[in-house]
Amino acid sequence: MTVHTMFEMPRPGQDLATFERAARLLSSVSLTPDQVERGYQAYIGAGFVSHEVRLAALRAFAVEEGLQPAYAAAEAILVRSYPIVDALSSGVDLKTEVPAVYEDIMTGPITATDLGYFEPVDEPAVADLFA
Repeated sequence: MTVHTMFEMPRPGQDLATFERAARLLSSVSLTPDQVERGYQAYIGAGFVSHEVRLAALRAFAVEEGLQPAYAAAEAILVRSYPIVDALSSGVDLKTEVPAVYEDIMTGPITATDLGYFEPVDEPAVADLFA
């Protein structure tokens, strides 16, 4: 019997503990930079289809690589790939230009901040700004 666990990234507004649990899970998957790169290629190589179809291709890659749990490996690959792709879209190749940063993104711990958590900020009410 195969149990399929769906992982949902924490959403804005959720508490820090939720983000930290997700970060620990994703960090628990040991990935090489090569696996992250090939995994991201499997994701985009699925073509112009829904995220869910691309994610299924990425999970299949994780299973083929023996990465467990595959659902967490797939999400970890995406979390590690996005800053690299973002830098490339700005004309910066972290792999060749800042290899230490590239290596840290690819193999370092994933944090709650990497997943989009930011400390809540007490902002004054709009009315208070004009008082």
